[in-house]
Amino acid sequence: MVGELNIQFESAAHNDRLNRFKAQQRHGYAAEQYNDMIDKFHGRKSVILGDDDAKNGADRKVNGRLLQTKYCQTAKASVNASFSKEDGFYKYLDNNNKPMQLEVPRDQYEDAVKIMREKILAGKVKGVTNPDDAKKLVRKGNVTYDQAVSVANSGTIESLKFDAVHGTVIAASAFGISTIITFARAMWNGDSPGTALDKAMYTGIKMGGVAFITSVITAQLTRTSMNNMLMGPSIELVKLLPTSVRHVMVNAMREGAAIYGGAATNNLAKLVRENIIASGVI
Repeated sequence: MVGELNIQFESAAHNDRLNRFKAQQRHGYAAEQYNDMIDKFHGRKSVILGDDDAKNGADRKVNGRLLQTKYCQTAKASVNASFSKEDGFYKYLDNNNKPMQLEVPRDQYEDAVKIMREKILAGKVKGVTNPDDAKKLVRKGNVTYDQAVSVANSGTIESLKFDAVHGTVIAASAFGISTIITFARAMWNGDSPGTALDKAMYTGIKMGGVAFITSVITAQLTRTSMNNMLMGPSIELVKLLPTSVRHVMVNAMREGAAIYGGAATNNLAKLVRENIIASGVI
């Protein structure tokens, strides 16, 4: 039971971010997640920061460097998206008013650097006057634009690879928790260490396998229309709860600044949908 709850909630937490893949900026959200996963795989200290939706805030932080991720169809569009439409200046600055690094699709990097050079020469990047610094300001993403588009859709090779990696992490957690609990319970029941270990390994492998398959299938289903089908019922279910309970529950289960009112209701309903899908798959 503990192992299944762990699978359910960890799968739902992962899928909370997958829900963003259906938004208008789906490719950008997918790129953030995909690039973050690859950076961590290569041993870099990477953290997702964009979940708080702060205005002009960083999307990611890698090895202490703040990044803004822009994945548009062309290099020109990706670079221009980081400049203000009002005054034309680069709009992503840290607390010291220094420009954050701009992460662009891997296949757009060379063109993006050239465009950024032109922006610097035009005086549109505050604090930067050397056009050669364009190479430092623009960061080559780990994935291409097409890969980001692909990972945002269900049934693609990229999305399956992405979900498989996250599924492995969840499976390892489920394996460890189930193994420890089963071993302790067997010892308390008077089993020999050898027998307790056999039972623990069997349960751990079983729950780890279930966790992996559940995580991948749930993540794929979250990208489909099933999530939309459950939207109405989940919202009505959440509305049955007292307002104060809704606020406490949603803010306890999500990252970022506290939310209230309609936003709290919608976010809690989203978490309910994710757990329903995960429970169904289990």
